[in-house]
Amino acid sequence: RCLSDWSSDVCSSDLILGAGCSAKYGYPLAADFLGALKRYFQELENRSNCERLKQCVTNTIALLGKYGTPTIDRLARRIEEERRKHYSSPMDAVKSKALDQAALDKIREAKIATVALFLEAEKQARSMDLSGYQNLLNIIFEGDRDPKVLESSSCRILNFNYDRLFEMAFTDYFSLDSNSNYYGKIWLNSGLDFQIGRAHV
Repeated sequence: RCLSDWSSDVCSSDLILGAGCSAKYGYPLAADFLGALKRYFQELENRSNCERLKQCVTNTIALLGKYGTPTIDRLARRIEEERRKHYSSPMDAVKSKALDQAALDKIREAKIATVALFLEAEKQARSMDLSGYQNLLNIIFEGDRDPKVLESSSCRILNFNYDRLFEMAFTDYFSLDSNSNYYGKIWLNSGLDFQIGRAHV
């Protein structure tokens, strides 16, 4: 569902944001994630001093094709499944440790490739007005930009997107400065607190 479809009936709802919310800002849907990664690699080929990133993108493209998975979360799941299969037969500790490390390396590379792709898209998205996200926030908070409105809102939002557009729109909506702890309990309440360098569970 696109953000432009939301109406005023969302104010007392629990909302889950998916990739469709960011599609019009240049981010790929799951079905086009592999294609977007391939196009990103073509751009990287003309750049210097990013060999490590090129390798991560190349390896991730190959694994997505091999397993037929559309996104990295499903890819990570397949890598874990493959790793667990090896434990069904006896093996020595050294081989077991090597398989574990290989699986972790593949997942790490997929994360690096994805973060780089989405940070690249963020440049273009940031130049847009993010009106869809802004409209959603305007509906939820009824146009009130006083931070105290967070205490009385009955709406809760879970964002499963790889991108940061909701967070960017949120900080713009409340005019937060660059020193604000956006992800802390007072604001986005994401369980992360970068000011003290750890996550809260």
